[in-house]
Amino acid sequence: MIRLKIIPLGVKGIDEVLGGGFPHPTLISIEGDHGTGKSAITQQMIYAALREGLRAYVITTETRTKEYLSMMDSIRLNPYGYFMSGKLRIYPLHVKAGEWSESALLLFMNLIRKFLESKVNEYDIAAIDNLSILASKADYSDFLSFVTKIKSLVSEGKTVILTFHYNFISENLIRELRASSDVYIVLRNTNVAGMSVKSLEVVKIWGTGSKKKSVLFEVDPKMGLRVVPIAGVKI
Repeated sequence: MIRLKIIPLGVKGIDEVLGGGFPHPTLISIEGDHGTGKSAITQQMIYAALREGLRAYVITTETRTKEYLSMMDSIRLNPYGYFMSGKLRIYPLHVKAGEWSESALLLFMNLIRKFLESKVNEYDIAAIDNLSILASKADYSDFLSFVTKIKSLVSEGKTVILTFHYNFISENLIRELRASSDVYIVLRNTNVAGMSVKSLEVVKIWGTGSKKKSVLFEVDPKMGLRVVPIAGVKI
């Protein structure tokens, strides 16, 4: 029997809205526009899992391995020891919008899923950052099949994080992803009292119908992820 474990991110305000941290194993979906902090939140989750002794795979469609490691290091998450020991593995996949046919995009989406299935004994947590381009041409049945098979990895004790930009994926697919996810987070850029900050809204956690919870944060190069303590602000 697989036991659920709560993994704290180590960022107090964010852990509070998550109920102490994110559950493992679980399917986590992170929705957000460009520059809302999807990669930063994902990296914080990956780093938290590594701290707990778990093994992590990252499939990134937006950057190369060296750049991804530098991004983590820039927000005070030193990944190099984990990377050198093999605890953290990064697999870049570059798919440029407009250069791939619909069939090629679907092929790569399924290849990622098959890759994660074939390596299931070599990782505990996996992130696909970013799913947007790959899923942009998927029809409902193809996407449903992808999500269903990703969920089967969760049943085998894995946590899978999917990030995506909502403008690239149809409303029908977003609804399906929200229904299938155990944790669903929405990130936004916002302006509060003249400050440009980011908001993190927990729309769903563990499949419950609990009230949405939100927190404001910023990505500070010197401090990493930092919750913005603006008293009395409602998002």
